[in-house]
Amino acid sequence: ELTASTKPAAVTGFQVEATSSSSIRVTWDEVNGADGYIVYKYDEEQGKLVRAGKTTGNVLSVKGLSSGTSYKLYVQAYKKSGTGYVYGATVNLTSSTNPAKVSLSVASGTGKATLKWTKTTGANGYIAYYKTSADGAWTRMTKTTARSYTKTGLTSGKTYYFCVRAYRIQDGKVYYGGLTTKTVTIG
Repeated sequence: ELTASTKPAAVTGFQVEATSSSSIRVTWDEVNGADGYIVYKYDEEQGKLVRAGKTTGNVLSVKGLSSGTSYKLYVQAYKKSGTGYVYGATVNLTSSTNPAKVSLSVASGTGKATLKWTKTTGANGYIAYYKTSADGAWTRMTKTTARSYTKTGLTSGKTYYFCVRAYRIQDGKVYYGGLTTKTVTIG
């Protein structure tokens, strides 16, 4: 007996819900009559689509990704048909993971603090902030491609809080790395 089943419609509303330095969480509108969905990522080295996950819902986290890297992701609906499956057209989007956190060191000098941080893969630049109390608001000091910054005009004996994070721009969207924070008392 032959069972014919029409293909499910192409997924609509495919978008990124959240990103981290090692995952991209995608969501989409459910397709009427679909039994589930398969998400793929394009593997540059192999030159082909690789299955990243399968779900009956409309949200999936693609995990185990490299930080600060662009990924092309695809989704397609499927339906059970007899002993096999029929698949809808694939829909794709390009996104990026967030850059990794930087390693930060802060050296105290007379009336100043010098920040130095590590390079982060895929980062377009770095933003450095400071604040004068633990529960205060962060103030941006610089947005730079350099990996060091000296803040002057600081008060001797006072404690300051510094943080740096990497950022990456992909298709006009900004992806931020986590904050790396250090506290220092000025000499």
